[in-house]
Amino acid sequence: MLVSRLGRYFAPVSGAIDGLIRTALYALSRLPSPEATELLQALLGDDNLAAWREPIAEASDAQRIVRLDAEFEPPTILDVASVLMDGQPGSAADLAALAVDRILAIGEQVRDGDADGWRPFWSEGERGKPKTPKIEPSCQQALLLALRPKLPERVRVEAEVRHAGDKRSDLQVSFGDFAVPVETKMSSSRDLWTGITAQLISRYTRDPRSDGYGIYVVFWHGLEHARRPSPTGKPPRTPDELQGRLTQHLTTEAQRKVSVIVLDVRPPN
Repeated sequence: MLVSRLGRYFAPVSGAIDGLIRTALYALSRLPSPEATELLQALLGDDNLAAWREPIAEASDAQRIVRLDAEFEPPTILDVASVLMDGQPGSAADLAALAVDRILAIGEQVRDGDADGWRPFWSEGERGKPKTPKIEPSCQQALLLALRPKLPERVRVEAEVRHAGDKRSDLQVSFGDFAVPVETKMSSSRDLWTGITAQLISRYTRDPRSDGYGIYVVFWHGLEHARRPSPTGKPPRTPDELQGRLTQHLTTEAQRKVSVIVLDVRPPN
């Protein structure tokens, strides 16, 4: 009531009223209840509070994390084992664990299998030797085609799935009422270091079906194709180093639900 009544008459400027409204928004953002979520969504939709939309949106995002933390129930060992043995996912957490396991298995086959699993990720030169990395959409398609047969029946993976605001995630793994977005990048992508927060988290894991879970996949074609410096220093020199840095780039809350996978798609030496 305080935000609604005062916010329509006072713009966000320093002063007692401004401080009072922000204090009220902060108090709402700390409540883990569904009612607080509904109240903040109602404030966001109030045209009379257009000047306060950004502070309200920040409070709404903070409240969403508080609520997710309060409602979070980690899967048991039996739950995870059941899902990985082709059981049906019982939550978004189960679905995310299943997708991560299968994507990691694809990485192992690409590097150590006997079927030249690296070829879909490379353009070939003379005598079938790797020439240059394929572009990101082609690598994304290769991952999609490799992932589909590895998933249990009724678990689907699709490309370019529409989300709120007409945004589209690269891939989405879904089962029943659950859906986990997958964002893909090349190790040379300009938005390599920002895509995980600016795209995957802020746009796609907000989908209620994901419960905040998401997967960030980076295709590693070799050091010579990974010249994008990190925000804090030199470019990483190995897939493991890149994966570690990207994970550290996340907040503690995000690390609980967002998985980073760097797929080493280099041909075997």
